[in-house]
Amino acid sequence: MAIMSILGLYRWNNDILEPLLTQVPEIVDPESLQGEILAQCAEFEILYPDPDVFVEILRYWVAGQLPIWERIAKAIQTEYNIAENYDRSEEWTDTGTGTSNNKNYYKGYPVSSDMVNQSSNDGSSTAESTHTGRVHGNIGVRSSQELVEQELALAEKINLQQRIINDFKSRFCLPVY
Repeated sequence: MAIMSILGLYRWNNDILEPLLTQVPEIVDPESLQGEILAQCAEFEILYPDPDVFVEILRYWVAGQLPIWERIAKAIQTEYNIAENYDRSEEWTDTGTGTSNNKNYYKGYPVSSDMVNQSSNDGSSTAESTHTGRVHGNIGVRSSQELVEQELALAEKINLQQRIINDFKSRFCLPVY
C-alpha cells in the first residue's frame, strides 16, 4: 500500500510549503525550517495527500498559528540580564512651596516702649524637581548560578523552529509506521 508523505508532495511541487515558509517569524530561517520538516516528517503519511487541498489548508492553518509564533518570537528576543531577577525603574516629582514674613525692629533712643519697624520682607517661593531611578540586581532568592542554569534550560525548551515543526507534525502528519 502506497502512502503520500510531505516529502512526496515536495518532490511533486517544491513550492508546496511556500504558505508556511513566507510567513514564519524573522528569527526562523525558512530554508532550515523546510529542510527539517522534510527530514522529520518524511516517513509519516500526510493527512491531505491532494496537493491543492494541502496548500489551501496549510494557508489557513498558518494564518491561525502565526500570532502564536510571533508572540513566542517576541518573548525569545526580549533583552534582559540572566543573572538579575529584579529590575525596577521609577520617576517621581518633588514639589515644595513656602512663604516667609520677615520684619526687623529696633528700639528708639531715648528708651521707648514702642518698637519701630525698620524694614519688612514678605515673600513666597515654589520649587520643583524631577528624579528618575533604577534599582536592579539579584534580590537573593536565587543565586546567580541558579539563574544562569534556568536560562540555559529555558533556551533548550524554547526552540521556535522545532515548535513550528512539532505543530506541523501534529496537524498534518499521521505518525503511523
